Amino acid sequence: MRIAIACMGSRGDISPLLAVAGVFADRGDTVEIGCTVESRDFVRSHGFEPRVLTTLNLKEFLQSPLGQEKFFGTGTTTQLRAVGKLADSHADEFDEHLEALCEGADCVISTRIIEERAALVTHRRHTPLVMLEYFPGDPHSPVPNPLLGPRLQDAAAKIPAVLPLTYRVFNVGWALSIFKKTLHLAKRVGYPHRIINPRSVLAGRDILRIEAFGTALVPPRTRHDERQPRIGFIRIGGRPADRADRDAAIEAWIAQDDRPIVYVGFGSMPVVDFDGVVGGLSATLARNGMRVIAVPGWSARTGDEVVNTPDLLVVPDVDHDAVFPRCAVLVHHGGAGTTAIAAASGSPSLVCSQAFDQHFWGRRIEAARAGAVLARRRMTADTIAAEVLALVRDEAVVVGARRTGAAAANDLHGRDQFIAAFDAFMAEVAATEGEGSGR
Repeated sequence: MRIAIACMGSRGDISPLLAVAGVFADRGDTVEIGCTVESRDFVRSHGFEPRVLTTLNLKEFLQSPLGQEKFFGTGTTTQLRAVGKLADSHADEFDEHLEALCEGADCVISTRIIEERAALVTHRRHTPLVMLEYFPGDPHSPVPNPLLGPRLQDAAAKIPAVLPLTYRVFNVGWALSIFKKTLHLAKRVGYPHRIINPRSVLAGRDILRIEAFGTALVPPRTRHDERQPRIGFIRIGGRPADRADRDAAIEAWIAQDDRPIVYVGFGSMPVVDFDGVVGGLSATLARNGMRVIAVPGWSARTGDEVVNTPDLLVVPDVDHDAVFPRCAVLVHHGGAGTTAIAAASGSPSLVCSQAFDQHFWGRRIEAARAGAVLARRRMTADTIAAEVLALVRDEAVVVGARRTGAAAANDLHGRDQFIAAFDAFMAEVAATEGEGSGR
């Protein structure tokens, strides 16, 4: 089987797709990986030769003064527009490369953000589509739409009757935002039908939408659908061999004294003056008998060297499985993957939400009594320190985090669940095609 996988987004978005790609490759399937320019090395490090779909560099945009102003200085809707506008400027390039990636594929796997595009470039062969979802996305979800602004989410959460409306209204906005580009691509690929709603290009297609975020933090949908199963979070197994020396150094730092540890990492959300924030935080926490291990992620630093003092360790990355359960508090951005692993660790989380679905995941952590949310506009060394100290002193949160950890640990086995759902879907599609050809 030839499988085309379009990896879009940050490392957290791409990792689950690479995890299933590894399974496909190991069992003999031909796997082609398409990705953004900044993800090439990450894809290559997992044994695949990447095909660059777009030269759009989201990391550079988010780190730039323009990105800091236009993206982080606004609300969720404006953030989505900013990223959409950036993507539109590279749309022709992306569509051309996506079409080439999908040519001759027996199945295309990606995420919802390019669902309509994938349907259009494969319309002639009606290639089966599998879309991986990292947060709830339809009206049958018993939680607010994660892509609403924080205030709207919080208001809707108090009125269950309006929850379906939060998805329907967003879908209208999404359709309007992609309408022109959808028409342009439809014309380019010779799509034969008139398009009123961009979602109409999905009609009649074999599509499997897999919700890969478990049930410990988000209750199941109110309507069962075999073509929209809920599975656990998908993780890449093992730890790269070239991390052994770094992991050993981290273990040595952890073992050097018994003071509680606070992890700090914001993933693909660049923090201005990361070194200053982390330095100030570690100084405050040190006065309260704690120490900090920090991972910069996409945050620019004044220097790239490792910081190793008794109170602060700054390293490029950590083994989440080894480090998270040993932390008193986990300070992170609330990405879906980080939240899943943090919840399963049994340690309280301080979710410093900054964009997209991060406020949603912070509220889910709060609902589980496993942590708290801190908005980006309030993020300083002092406010983070105050929230951390409040969490470690709140016995209800400590107990809630442990309780959540026991349940969330069962949500980390999504890779095998994905493969099972994929195989069942492809078998069903093949059987249906066989019946059709036999008539």
